[in-house]
Amino acid sequence: MTCTYTAGATARDDVRLLISDTNPEAGIDERLEDEDVDRLLFLRTGESDPPSRRNAFMNAAADAADALAAKFARKLDIGADKVNFPTRAEELRATARGLRARAASGAVPYAGGISVSDKAARAADSDRPPSAFSRGMLDNQDQ
Repeated sequence: MTCTYTAGATARDDVRLLISDTNPEAGIDERLEDEDVDRLLFLRTGESDPPSRRNAFMNAAADAADALAAKFARKLDIGADKVNFPTRAEELRATARGLRARAASGAVPYAGGISVSDKAARAADSDRPPSAFSRGMLDNQDQ
């Protein structure tokens, strides 16, 4: 197993940046291995080094934050006067929640039918369900 980081070189490095897992010298219980990050990317995108697909990529980073948080959750933070719950795990879980929220907000609105070619392409699509609305549908046929 290996752990590498080069800023912006690969999708793996981008995931590491998003979850603050950029120190390859950290102990094995304080970092994710390259193979782990690649697997999380593959599970979300179908590729271990995918092109940027924002939602799937953010969800893969959130999964990585959760995986790293699980490693930290096994440890106790022992202070001089008491035992604290692991704050790094809490930070990573908060990061995961934020990444998932960013992924969910990635929907881009689409205004269809604002160009002649777009309307023609939509009308020619044989797989598109028929429209529920049409011109004259509310006209009174009895008058």
